[in-house]
Amino acid sequence: MVDLEESFDMRTHMLVISLLLLVRIAVGQTTASGQPIAPREPVALGQPIAPRLLSRKWEAQWIASPAARLKAYEVYHFRRSFRLAAVPATFVVHVSADARYKLFVNGTLVGLGPARSDLAHWNFDSYDLAPYLQPGDNLVAALVWNQGEWNGLAQHSFRTAFILQCDSGAAGGQRGSAGGAGGSGGGGDSAVGDWMINTDERWKVMKDEAYSPVVFKPSDPRLYWQYYVAGALDSLQASAYPWGWERLAFSDAHWDFARVLGNGTPEGPENGTMWTLYPRPVDYLERTTQRFVAVRESKIFAPPELLDSGAFAVMDTGVVKTDSTVLKAMKQGLWWIPPKGFPGKPAVVTVPAHSHASMLLDAQYETTAYPRFAFSGGKGATVRIGYAETLLDIEKDNPYKWHKTDRNVVDGKKFVGVYDVFVADGGEGRVCVPLWMRVFRYVRIEVVTGDEPLRLDDISYDLVQYPFSNEAAFTTNDSLHQQIFDVCLRTIRRASQETYIDPYFEQMQYIGDTRVQALYAYYHFRDDRLTRNAIRQFDWSRSPEGLTMSRYPSALPQYTPLYALCWMLMIKDYWMLRHDETFVRSFVPAMLNVLQWYADHINAEGMLGDLPALDFLDSYYPRDKILHASKSKSLTPYSLFYVYTVEQLAPLFRHFGKGYEIDEQLVVAQRVRDSVMRTCYDPTRGLISDNPDKKFFSKHANVMAVLTGCLSPAEEKTVLHKVLTDISLLPLALYFEFYEFAALKKAGMGATILDELGDWKNMLDLHLRTFTEVQKDPRSDCHSWSAYPAYYFLNTIAGIEPASPGFTTVRVEPNLGQLTSVSAKMPHPEGMITADYKKAADGLWSIRIGLPVAVNGSFVWKGKTYVLKGGTNSFSLR
Repeated sequence: MVDLEESFDMRTHMLVISLLLLVRIAVGQTTASGQPIAPREPVALGQPIAPRLLSRKWEAQWIASPAARLKAYEVYHFRRSFRLAAVPATFVVHVSADARYKLFVNGTLVGLGPARSDLAHWNFDSYDLAPYLQPGDNLVAALVWNQGEWNGLAQHSFRTAFILQCDSGAAGGQRGSAGGAGGSGGGGDSAVGDWMINTDERWKVMKDEAYSPVVFKPSDPRLYWQYYVAGALDSLQASAYPWGWERLAFSDAHWDFARVLGNGTPEGPENGTMWTLYPRPVDYLERTTQRFVAVRESKIFAPPELLDSGAFAVMDTGVVKTDSTVLKAMKQGLWWIPPKGFPGKPAVVTVPAHSHASMLLDAQYETTAYPRFAFSGGKGATVRIGYAETLLDIEKDNPYKWHKTDRNVVDGKKFVGVYDVFVADGGEGRVCVPLWMRVFRYVRIEVVTGDEPLRLDDISYDLVQYPFSNEAAFTTNDSLHQQIFDVCLRTIRRASQETYIDPYFEQMQYIGDTRVQALYAYYHFRDDRLTRNAIRQFDWSRSPEGLTMSRYPSALPQYTPLYALCWMLMIKDYWMLRHDETFVRSFVPAMLNVLQWYADHINAEGMLGDLPALDFLDSYYPRDKILHASKSKSLTPYSLFYVYTVEQLAPLFRHFGKGYEIDEQLVVAQRVRDSVMRTCYDPTRGLISDNPDKKFFSKHANVMAVLTGCLSPAEEKTVLHKVLTDISLLPLALYFEFYEFAALKKAGMGATILDELGDWKNMLDLHLRTFTEVQKDPRSDCHSWSAYPAYYFLNTIAGIEPASPGFTTVRVEPNLGQLTSVSAKMPHPEGMITADYKKAADGLWSIRIGLPVAVNGSFVWKGKTYVLKGGTNSFSLR
């Protein structure tokens, strides 16, 4: 729970990496006086990767501790000292670890990683260390950690190991020698060559016994049996931690020499290790230092004689009145007054000896961050730091039943969340940050002191998220739309890390969620690397039968057949919105395999139904209930989702020369659609049932009937009206309402989306500042699959969409409904697209559509089509 991940901006290509290092404070490091080391200014550099490192074995070796075990929870410190006659112009190194590292040079945190992937595609990072070097003695050090069996399920791992490779041994012509600095036992061997500090047996290593895991298992009762698989948290015994280990002056004479495991190996050569090394394909996370907004609750339990003595009259930086009301409350353990201005401003809070105190901090928003806590004194004191998205209302008559209500209200509610533990050693300036990011709106600090008071010197946190730069905007004459648009952005930002994730409980990249996130990203950000990486990773997850896993990276295989269809829809989306045919073409064979898998699973009723593995459609869809109550084992939504996917993919396959293959699949899909209409359409209700037994009718089935053209245009509108109003139909969760909105657009009812924003308004009314997993009592308060209103605002209300693959041409057909003013903009690969609509009192619309200069398109208004050219296009229409 020491040190701090930093943010960097790296644009990775196979031959050139453009690296932006954002170097901030090296948390966990202190001077002799206990003050944090001052931050350095950001350094921007562009450095090549030596071509040999992408095609041949590296000179550097994977190294480990001689005592390291397979699949074990372990934290290690690695060090290598060396001398330089002068600081070179550049000093590029490439770094990776299993599972993760934090890299230091001369006591300053330089970088961390690697970005999550699998062993066959293990990422390495590249840094120029020159800005951190000095003439004479230098030190490169790394904290490497692996949670072993307690790793989050998104974390692949073979064993704990570290590797560092110098890009070149001769750049700049400066001679260096390894070892001999700061008491290192590495020796002064200069035979390693120019600057060559590649990992080998000369590196020193120490196992950190201060750490142990705080384990939360799936269905943990401490979390009310919610599915938690994000990994263990940290317990740190400060007395066992090697404070100052990352600095030159620290002596590693008693440390072990590292054990060599084998050369680093990129794709191509025979690999004697388990890791195939690839350049990092995504940007480094950005970091913004922030402070908590408020102390929402504080309590202290202390001996009566301590309270009677007036010890709380002065609390360091804040004066507390000792009137009888305050003292009485404190004696009852109800009130602990923090200093004035805290936590918004730095301040010191002291917990007396032999006391038990707690404090509830509010960050105001759901946050993905590295909280930073500075402690002094308090030898033997135990600090437990808990993290929660919100507090829970517990039913009085059922202590196992909880509800989530107004997120701003904490009174009378229960704090439930994961936590870290820190045991103080009495030292000064102990700055502690978790090994991995934490997710929270609320943080509860509980302190139990022994014979010494504990001083809490400061609390803050560093917000981390993928460095997307939003260029989209959407405003109307209804302020609700702006509020929703803003919260959608925050939801997506928090759920965009090294991969797309759901932040709190799982931190895994699911295909169904990711498709929604990716569509949002195309319409808001130019950077599509996170989406490209996701598409590749899902491809890597495919089984021998051809199906993708439901989520990836994932150390535990899980298959959800319908998500393989979503993966292919993701590729179709990419093909339409980005111009990279080589990338898309590479997935065509795999996509045909998935479609054939589905064709092979059509049952005797001519439909799809009881599919293997985790057969998920939607959070609210009662699949098992329907199948158990029915003779038929077919399911209409599943069957039509397959039909929908085949139809959506047909243009893509024809474009890439697979017309014959897709025509075969279209014949199969048509048969499935015919079977659904023949056996599941109920003329009495005018609806599609969920299987031929006609006992169940869901919104899912009828939404998919609209999307697959099962109905005439008039019937589509009638059915969708029932979907929106008939409460007897099985309901949609937030995830599947994405497809309901798509059906409304297809049926010419796009403006109705504006009338269906009640779930999002309800979330805002509950003071949610990210959107949730489901509508009522969600497990997760930040779930990106609910952020699609912002996508539909731009795509459907403003009407901006690609008219041809690669977004080479644009189609704009707004659905304005009762709005009188709409202004929208979004990034396009060639520039910006803008759409402004303003209605005058006499009903005349003033319309301006702006396209990038090199892009043309069409504008559709009440069934009539107008030509759009690059630049500004103006219309006055009724």
